[in-house]
Amino acid sequence: MGILNIFKKKNTSYGNSKTPKLDKNRWEHIKCPYCFEEFSHTQVSFRSETKFTSDYISEREMEYEREEDETKKVNLKLMIENAKKYEIKHDRTYGAFWGRMVGDENYENDQYCRMPVITPEEANQLIFDEDGFLEAVKDGAGKKTERRICPYCHNLLPRFYGKYEIRFLSIVGITASGKTVYLSQLINNLEEDLYKVGCSVIYSTEALEFKKNHIVRKGYPLPAGTVVRFVPPLYFTIQGKRNVTLVAYDIAGEACVDVERIATYGSFIKNSDGLIMLVDPGQFKGLHAMLESSSNQISSDDEKASPTAVLSAVHGAFMGGHNAASTVPLAVVISKSDMLFDVTDAFGECLIPYGSNIRQDVSQRPDKSFNEMEYGNVNADITMLVSNQFPALHETVTRNFTNYGYFAVSALGCDVEPTDGASGANWTPVTDPMPMRIEEPLCWILKKWDVIN
Repeated sequence: MGILNIFKKKNTSYGNSKTPKLDKNRWEHIKCPYCFEEFSHTQVSFRSETKFTSDYISEREMEYEREEDETKKVNLKLMIENAKKYEIKHDRTYGAFWGRMVGDENYENDQYCRMPVITPEEANQLIFDEDGFLEAVKDGAGKKTERRICPYCHNLLPRFYGKYEIRFLSIVGITASGKTVYLSQLINNLEEDLYKVGCSVIYSTEALEFKKNHIVRKGYPLPAGTVVRFVPPLYFTIQGKRNVTLVAYDIAGEACVDVERIATYGSFIKNSDGLIMLVDPGQFKGLHAMLESSSNQISSDDEKASPTAVLSAVHGAFMGGHNAASTVPLAVVISKSDMLFDVTDAFGECLIPYGSNIRQDVSQRPDKSFNEMEYGNVNADITMLVSNQFPALHETVTRNFTNYGYFAVSALGCDVEPTDGASGANWTPVTDPMPMRIEEPLCWILKKWDVIN
């Protein structure tokens, strides 16, 4: 009858015996990265570590029916009632969220989404960190759990999510724009690159898992492109002028112009505090023919999800159909920019001037501030390139966004070769990659958010 003894009277004392010092401006208005409902840190729910299967409960119920001793029956009844509170079963709240989002209640099903849910009111003990932030609870069996979930949709949250200011960033690009490789390189080099601007980064479990599964190295096939489905966000704590939790969404551009999918993705874009839009040079109509012989992948020149269509859809998500321009920072990024180094215009002039900063990596300033001078040069060169080669894109940007910048990056900086794989042709770097300027769009946005100088 040990199960009776593990369910103890609730302990409402704080884990460190201190009264929590709540910063209501920060902790009382935490926004969920999935459903975007707001809640207090003391309202967050948890997945219990104590759990009982339906088979276990059924066996105890049969035992109860057979038992003739009244005292034992009372104990068995109490045991069953306690076990039912921690039964492994379908989470209707979690299922309802994904059912509404994508029509599949088990869309992101994992081993934890069926675990019992504990609210702070149901917990045996609330555990606050040294600053008074609710970080964990103990369940009725005295087991500690740090698996925090949104109280509205029951999606998993990082351990300290909401303790620091939260900023949402959407990274958008259509098939073959280089978005997945760019994002992989950005995350793989984030520590070193943020050091250049006086920041450090703490990776979440999700971000570390992404790094492990997205290797970009000589002899390794490049990571597969983003499928047109919702990908769970990645989380980073960036420590700069102040600590910020960055929530990054990897969004396929095709989803933005699909009438059915925009219902799913619209809320993630609408709530974004910044946007990075990747454009493949192959999407520039005038350049496509010249780049077809390149050893790099380029987008189809008749791609339905054109950058102009995607940006128009993104603007619609931000502004809800209103004609006003969005003030959200937009970084328009020309990916695979090294493909353009040897391309000339009708007058024989290089599209990327030989003296342009685009041809070299970002220089670190002595005071570790954002390099405004280099950014200004890059922005000017790419503005001219886009205005001349893709005027429709430039018109869409300037009409719909007031706070934008142009960038050029090379996530690889090396040639690739096709390699036959189990799922078809893969692309593999032939030398060790030498990425250039990959951090500049993110640092520009961090500058806009006043996280760096």
